[in-house]
Amino acid sequence: MFTVAADYSIADDGSNDYSVINIGASAKVEAFTVGIGYKIEDDDAAADEIAGYYANLQYKFPAAKNVKLFAEVGGTDEEDNDDLGYLAGLQVKF
Repeated sequence: MFTVAADYSIADDGSNDYSVINIGASAKVEAFTVGIGYKIEDDDAAADEIAGYYANLQYKFPAAKNVKLFAEVGGTDEEDNDDLGYLAGLQVKF
């Protein structure tokens, strides 16, 4: 019924260290799956860490198991890039 996930990754391109922590959770409620997540990016070249977040919703059609509708909104705490992002789509498995 519930799923929880977390990961930590690092990269070094020779001149800069970069790390990311992701935490997410989802829950199924009948034909819907609701998910939320939080991300922290730390780039040594940047002055501050960047925090990101998202929430999404999927609907799986009971009569058509291979069709899903989905939507997501997300954003960051960056002051110069504070627009909320969003997407919506349809998934069909063949």
